[in-house]
Parts: sequence; structure tokens; C-alpha cells
Amino acid sequence: MAEPGEPADAAAPGEPVSAADEAPGTADESAGAPAEPTVPTEEPPVASVEPTAPADEPKATSDEPPVAAAVSEPTEQPPRRMVAPAWLSIVGGAIVPGLGHLLLGRRRRAALLFAPILVVAVVAAAIVLAVPDRANLLGEALSPDILGFLTIVVVVIGLYRLVVLGATVLLAARVRPARGAARIGRILLAAVLAIGIVAPHVILGAVIVDTRETIVDVFDSPGLGVGPGDDGSGTNQEVIPPVEPDTGDLEEPSASPSSGGAGTPTVSPTATPTLAPTATPGPAWAADGRLNVLLIGADAGPDRWSLRTDTMILLSVDVATGRSAMFGFPRNMTGAPLPRESAGAVPGGRFPGLLNSIYVYANAHPGQFPGGSVRGFRAIGGTIQKLAGVPLDGIAVVNLNGFVRLVDALGGVTIDIPRPLYDARYPLEDGSGVVPISFRAGRQHLDGHRALMYARSRHQDSDYGRMRRQQAVLVALRSRLKPCRLIPRVPTLLKIARDDAWTSFKPSDLPSLLSLAARTDSKHVKTLMFAPPTYGEAITDGEIRQIHKVVRGIFPSTEPDPTPTPPPVLAPDPMDPTPTPTDDPDPCA
Repeated sequence: MAEPGEPADAAAPGEPVSAADEAPGTADESAGAPAEPTVPTEEPPVASVEPTAPADEPKATSDEPPVAAAVSEPTEQPPRRMVAPAWLSIVGGAIVPGLGHLLLGRRRRAALLFAPILVVAVVAAAIVLAVPDRANLLGEALSPDILGFLTIVVVVIGLYRLVVLGATVLLAARVRPARGAARIGRILLAAVLAIGIVAPHVILGAVIVDTRETIVDVFDSPGLGVGPGDDGSGTNQEVIPPVEPDTGDLEEPSASPSSGGAGTPTVSPTATPTLAPTATPGPAWAADGRLNVLLIGADAGPDRWSLRTDTMILLSVDVATGRSAMFGFPRNMTGAPLPRESAGAVPGGRFPGLLNSIYVYANAHPGQFPGGSVRGFRAIGGTIQKLAGVPLDGIAVVNLNGFVRLVDALGGVTIDIPRPLYDARYPLEDGSGVVPISFRAGRQHLDGHRALMYARSRHQDSDYGRMRRQQAVLVALRSRLKPCRLIPRVPTLLKIARDDAWTSFKPSDLPSLLSLAARTDSKHVKTLMFAPPTYGEAITDGEIRQIHKVVRGIFPSTEPDPTPTPPPVLAPDPMDPTPTPTDDPDPCA
């Protein structure tokens, strides 16, 4: 402040000097002008301006102590991390790798631990989304090589989860220390969670290994363990004889069928399916536009010294449309032509015995029937190939005991039985004797044993009535093959397949077979039998030519008939109407 007696613009000692005071001659800029006194109101005294203290150092005065100034502006503290209870973090780490570390406040480490699981999930999802055909994808996954890889993945993920669980327990001990009973509780909790991690991985790994072994067994060599020569050394390539170029010796039309026939059908001899192969690369069996599989129901009960092929059905599927048909060949047919490679085993190349005895005869004469351990199936497959006039793509064999177990595993089948059935001398599957059985007319749900009884009984009517019932049971069984039924029963189905089933297809055929099966409509399956009165028990050349025409012309090139009624190529027995399979409510819906 200015002292009394000093000019108002004089700076006090030690105070800053204004810029106007530092410029000499400023007051004399107007030469010759009289000096005027400084007006205080126009320029405030510089002495009234005090130096300002730095912003980070509040100036202390006698009226406000330094402590009060510091408290008036508190410093901001970093937020405290929320840490979950130790038990919750341990459980979270066991369920999802990295979740326990996240609950304990270790976000970066949690992200690193979860990254491998995320990568596996993303890769799996990308594969599923990249392959729209789920059935084909399932077939690829069932490849023995892929199953072996999946086994390793399951084991590695299980071990990784155990390591992450241990790391979570150690971190919880550091972040939330515990002693005494609390510490023991954590150890027990970790032990229980470790068992919970190991158990599902062990079960899943065992199922994958079992699946792989089953596929190798079922798709490799006959594992039914019956009949001479069944040593399991056969290969798929040996099962079906090659298509003979001179099969046409029975294909030229004759003036009329022999006495056993019932007139020439309207189907042209050249009515071979004209469907072109698929545009995309596919399996070899799809090159002609059809899949032809011989289904064999084998009876190897204890009352028989070898296997009998009591059920022989040719399943044919149109690759382009998914239409399907089943052709039944009676087991008591005689005079069937053997394939050229074994035609010399019998006079004239026509087998004099029953059709279902060819398997046994071939195994009993290994020098005349090629094929090694699978010569029996090769002989019957080559014979059906000659009878049908189309190349076989594969053979599938199911033991009757396996059929019972399969039906039970799928929850039974539902069939609309057209008329009552009674058999006073039905032979039991275990060969222990005969029992009377009966079925009332109407819709019925049958378990495995009852379904086999219904399909196998023949004393009331005939073998031909039995063939109709067998086809109805097979169609009803096909309608039960839904994913929601199959997946929960995988272990049981695998055991059934390993014990009582075999096929000549290769594991590499699975993707295409499953994809075609998914497109097949089980509600519209044509069923035909080559049985009397249209065809005689002693088959003739004229009847064989007619069989060729029927089989080749079953799928016309036009759109499929929406009704499942077969063409009038057979004369069904009016006393034995065909039973109708019925659909249960779809559990997958």
C-alpha cells in the first residue's frame, strides 16, 4: 500500500513495477504540454496489485491456517476392486476357465485362461455353420480318424480345466486367506469339483473310443461269430462280386413268361432309371443315381449250427429325390442263378436248394465259392444281384437277437395290424422250445420280442405273409430313427451294433449314407414281393426278366407319386392284407 505523502503511482519497495513506470519519457510524449497530475480513478495504483501465489501452493494467511486449505480440496483415490467370495470364485473357475480369476479381480489373467476355450468354441461353430448338411457333417465326425482326434481334444480340455481349477484355488488362498476349517472346506470343495470335471470327460472320451471301435468292427468284417470260416479276415472289397457284363442273358424279353408268371407288365424293358448323377462329387455307389443295399436278417439261434439268411430285402433309394422301395425275395425261392464266379458249383448254375441256404452251402464249399471268410455273404449278394438285375452297392446284416435289442432301445414300434394272428408253434429265439402267440387286429405298440414274433411267425399263413409283416416292421422301425431318440441311447446302440450287426460299406461312406437317409421319406416307401401267385417258388428265366423290369423301373423319371401305393405288379393275397406302420407323435418336434 502507498505510504502517506508519497505519490499515488509510486511503487512500494519490493513490489513489481508497472510497464508504464519502466518506460522513460512517457509523460513527456506531448512536447511543450503542461504537466498534468495523474488521475487516480483512470489508472488504479499499482501498489494495490499483490503477487499471486502458484496454483499448486495455496498461500497461507493468518486468517486461514495451512491445514484447512489442504483439506478443502481432497485428492482422488483409485477405486477399490470388488472381490467375490473364495468359494464362489473356485466354483466359477471349475465351470468356466478364467471365471474364477475374474471374480478375484484378475481380469487380464482371466482373459488369457478363457482364450483357448473360446478358440475351440469358435472353430467348432465355424465348422458347423460352414457345412449346412448336418447329416453329412455327422458322418464326417464319425470317421475313425476324426474320432481319434476328438478323443485327444476331450482329454486335453479336461486336463486344462484341472490346471485352471488348481490355479484358481491358489489365487483364492492369496487374495482371501483362510485358516482352519475354512481352509479344509476349500480343499474339499476343490476335490469335489475336480471329480466333477474328470467324470464327464472320462465318460465322453469312453463313448468316443467305443464309437470308433464299433465303426471299425461293423464296417470292417463280419462280427456275428457264426458259420464256418467267419474268422473276421474278410475285407469290404471281397463281399460283392463285380457286375457281370453278360448279365443280359436273362434280360432279353421273351414271347411270354413261363407258366409261373402272371403276364408281362407294362414297364418297358429299357425303363432303366434315367436320373443323372449328382453334379457334385459323390461316392461311387451314387454314380448310377441309385443306392441298392441288400438287407439280411440272419437267424443264428442255438438250434442252428450256422447262420440262415431268413430275411432278404433289397432296399433301393433314388439319390436325386430320396424316394425308396423295398423288394422282398422269399427265403424258399429255388432255382436262383448263382454269380458266374461260382456257377460251376451246381448243375446249370442254378441253385437247387432254398435261397436262404446259399450262405451255408457256400461256406461248406470254400473251393467253389471265392471270398474268404465272407464267401457266404458274397454268394448270396451275387445271387440277389443276378435276380434283381441291378448292381448291389452294399450289404447290411442284422442278427435277430440284435433286432430285438434295437427295437427295445428305440422304445418299440407301432403297427396297425390288419387281422388277428395266431401261431401255436412259434419257436423261441433261444431255441428252448415253441410257444403259442397271438395278436389282435388294430393299432398296437410292440416291444422288441413282440415285434420279432409278429415279423417271424409263419405257421398261420405262409412265408409270404411273413414277408409282408417284415417289411411293415422295418418301415415302422425306420420312422423311429430320430436324433432325439438316438443320441441318448448311443452307448446301447453301439453295443448292439458291435454284437449283432455288420455292413460291407466303408466308414468313408458314412457321410453320404447319412445325408441320403436324412432325405428319405419313410412315410412313402414302396414295398413289393416277388412271391406267388405272380412269381413261382421255382423261379424261371421269364420271371427273372420281369423282376429286372420291375426293379429298374420302380423310379420313373417323372415326379414321384405322392401316395405310397406300389404299382400293380403283384397280386396280393386278399386273406393277408399288408399291415400298415403308423407314426407316433414326433418327440423331436
